[in-house]
Amino acid sequence: EMVPVEVTPSSPDARKLFNEGRALESQGNMAAAQRLYAKVTLISPGFIYGWSNLGNTQVAMGELSAADENYSHAIDLCEISRNDASEQGFGVKKCNDLYVLYLNRGSVRLNNHRSRDALQDLQKASILRERPDAVVAQNLARAQEQNGLYGQADKDYSMAISMTANEVNPFWLRSAMVKLQLGDGKGGMDLLNRVENRFP
Repeated sequence: EMVPVEVTPSSPDARKLFNEGRALESQGNMAAAQRLYAKVTLISPGFIYGWSNLGNTQVAMGELSAADENYSHAIDLCEISRNDASEQGFGVKKCNDLYVLYLNRGSVRLNNHRSRDALQDLQKASILRERPDAVVAQNLARAQEQNGLYGQADKDYSMAISMTANEVNPFWLRSAMVKLQLGDGKGGMDLLNRVENRFP
């Protein structure tokens, strides 16, 4: 039986617990936040962010398969919300950050030996984002790299680097490795030198 999808919980209890959970999560108390989010999903099973925030705490605690399941649940609810809103027309509050949910699930799958599924999720995230995004690009590049798509990985790593050029990031090393894999020794060494200058 279909539960009504909620972008904000209609239950005051769920709302209160969700806000408490967010406060605990921002303080780094993941176990306590996780318990509250789990209660939220019981009270308001149609509330998208109850599931996705529960997933976030599970990622933080290394429970990747459980997180994958809860992100999947949030994605399903978000997709329903988007379809409902377009049918109901103007003024209906709808789930607007489907790309974040796909990004989160894709990142979990990258780290949980599901490279091909990760690639599909991150390609979707990239399309849904509708504009260049450094976080999406570097995760997508890593998924492409894991799937042996070095040319595409090189493009997306390069885009992510150009968007974060003033802050040298560890993912630049992966980009350098991809360039070396493609036979671009100079490009690879340039990046390695930039990383080494920043982190001697």
